[in-house]
Amino acid sequence: MQTSTYTSTTVDSNKQASNKPLKFIILLLLATVIPFIAGPLIRSVYSSSDIAQQLFYLLLMVGGYHQVASVYLYFDNDAKKIINQHKWYFYFWPLMIASSIMLFYLIDNLWLESYLLQAYAMLTIYHYQKQNIGVYSLLAPTLGKGRMMPIERGLIMGGALVGMLVFTWPIDRALFQGTILSTYKDSIETFSLILLCSLTLYTAYYVCKNYLFTQAPQRQYSRAALLLGLVTFFWPMFIVEDKQTAFFMYATAHGLQYYVFIAIASLNGDKVQQLLKTEHIKGVLFRYYNLLLFVILTALSAYIWKQLYQVNPPSVFNYSETEVKRVIFGLASSISLIHYWIDGRIWKIRHQDSREFMHSKFKFLFAK
Repeated sequence: MQTSTYTSTTVDSNKQASNKPLKFIILLLLATVIPFIAGPLIRSVYSSSDIAQQLFYLLLMVGGYHQVASVYLYFDNDAKKIINQHKWYFYFWPLMIASSIMLFYLIDNLWLESYLLQAYAMLTIYHYQKQNIGVYSLLAPTLGKGRMMPIERGLIMGGALVGMLVFTWPIDRALFQGTILSTYKDSIETFSLILLCSLTLYTAYYVCKNYLFTQAPQRQYSRAALLLGLVTFFWPMFIVEDKQTAFFMYATAHGLQYYVFIAIASLNGDKVQQLLKTEHIKGVLFRYYNLLLFVILTALSAYIWKQLYQVNPPSVFNYSETEVKRVIFGLASSISLIHYWIDGRIWKIRHQDSREFMHSKFKFLFAK
């Protein structure tokens, strides 16, 4: 009876495995597209609806809190193989980043903070587009044929340059007064628009030549659409009048993408697969334990992060209340940079251990 049951389970799991790429693609595309539709819709009724205002900020916070989801990687069995081999990278340098940003805010130099914020904003856009490269590299072979080409990576990163140049200025102009970005804003915006138009035209030519106007069996419509969409990812910054809405669209799409990646990663891995092969029930329980752990750690970290921004220091501190608040605000601000630092290594597939990590978590995409 046990053999018969296990065989049936294996067949069912094989059917489920064959559906995984499609489910993953749908989830990832929904995470990317929904904010670009919901953002303008919610914002259009924002001023006349309290519910719309609350929903707008709720979604924006949920998207922003994805940064603390990186905490889960320190508890994931497969990710820990990388982390434990590079302890300086994953423990020492995050502490150095946090200490440095805390010092920046303790100094309380407005000029220094303005340039730090400008660099941080540009790094955020770079991070967004690096994740888009990861999305494309994973989905390209599934949606079409062959891996991501170097020229495709270059085109997507060209879109990142556009975003880095134009994205930071319009969000809150007061934050960048007196900086280079403020002084040359008109020239920067003009150059960004010309660059984006050039990238759009060349990408359209590239996909037509390589993926659309070819022999019928070789046409790759989905891959062409995905590449064009990622290269032109920052077009709404030139189209959407309300720049906060544009920011909402990018930040939320990026955050939801990351939740999909981490959720799928928590459900898969070498240990999960080993348990599923030997003891099916224990494997299933372990998978959902990981998923629950991811949700709890993210929610707890997000709560602590929020409290750091709202902290009121006790009177026992020797420093003034203002100085303590600056240091704690610096600690809270450093979490974003630490998230970029961690992700910049864990998911970088040019490293052998990162490739093994990706294959263990997304084996269903690499299966022949």
